[in-house]
Amino acid sequence: MLSSFLCPSRVYISAVINHQEARLRLIDFYLTFIGFASRKNLIEHFGVATATASRDFKLYEQTYTEQIVYSVRRRRYERLGTFSPVFDHDIQSALQFLTSDKWVVPHTNPGLGPGISAFVPDGLDLHKVALISRAIASQTIIYVDYAAASSGFSTRYMAPHSLLTNGLAWYVRAFDRKSTEFRNFRLSRFLRVEPIDEACASHERSDEDNEWVTTVTLTLAPHPKQTNQEAFRRDLGLTDKPVVNLEVPSAMAGFTLSAMRVDCSPNGSMEVHQFPLRCMNLHELDHVDSMRIAPGVYSEVG
Repeated sequence: MLSSFLCPSRVYISAVINHQEARLRLIDFYLTFIGFASRKNLIEHFGVATATASRDFKLYEQTYTEQIVYSVRRRRYERLGTFSPVFDHDIQSALQFLTSDKWVVPHTNPGLGPGISAFVPDGLDLHKVALISRAIASQTIIYVDYAAASSGFSTRYMAPHSLLTNGLAWYVRAFDRKSTEFRNFRLSRFLRVEPIDEACASHERSDEDNEWVTTVTLTLAPHPKQTNQEAFRRDLGLTDKPVVNLEVPSAMAGFTLSAMRVDCSPNGSMEVHQFPLRCMNLHELDHVDSMRIAPGVYSEVG
């Protein structure tokens, strides 16, 4: 699933709802990845009373000293410069929570299968990701060392505004001052991240990112070369129509098509077993910049 950055609003953690340790952990999570937290967060997440949330923050403040300070003006608790996470936070669960408001709790499921899953090293560093997510929350600039696939190593000033995933890797959407445009940057390729005490300019924010706020339609169907059309029609939820139309942000069209393994070559020549679906409206997507990463877009016609 493709997701954008959303400050969390509600979470359900099985077996630990209304447990004080879970609430302290959530405070620590907000301070780590957002930079601030409030009683409202605990009230909305766990349904506790205001007095209970106040006691939790007081306990956190007394137990873990030199971590937080209360801002009367902003009516929230903010991390001090001496802050250091006191709980371990799983980075994949954190990213899932930040972007989809769903907390993924690792668990075993005996009786339903061996529980074997593929492991793909993601190269993600919690400290760097937290710096980026806090910059998103505060709408401030970061200075980074980045290893790009095309241009190699470079240093850049960025204004990040969203986190996103194609299901296989995580990215940040940011205004890049070097290229003076909005781009997607893979999180695993950040070699260094430094926060800059500078607010994003108005033209660097998400509402000025035309490819992010503008949607396009992807018209998908089982690949015409598929011998068993019905199987893939069921995959797409098709019952009484030949195609499905997906509305996605223009900036994420290529990500969506790659994640779904859709043949986007001009003449539909890609291996049908690897790319079982076909994009049926390629002619409408010529102007979409993110289509350059869609499978087969640059294939030769022949």
